[in-house]
Amino acid sequence: SQLLLNLPFLLLLLMIATVGFPQLRHQANFMDRYRRGMVELLNSDLTTRKEYSADVGQQKHEYAGTNKGPGLKIGNDYVLVKFIEKKS
Repeated sequence: SQLLLNLPFLLLLLMIATVGFPQLRHQANFMDRYRRGMVELLNSDLTTRKEYSADVGQQKHEYAGTNKGPGLKIGNDYVLVKFIEKKS
């Protein structure tokens, strides 16, 4: 558990695991994923520990993508766009 929280060790694992996935090699991307997946768990002696959970990280990532909403459907009606811009 303590070994998994060691950042240099995690970066080494990242470099080994992402040989075929160059889009995941950037350290900032990895740290974002790592930060997003950290959870605090309760031990039986009522102390807490932090661990990484890929499932929680994925859920947070998917939830963050839901608040974007659909795009506007104005098509090529540039006259309408200019009219709305002048009104506001």
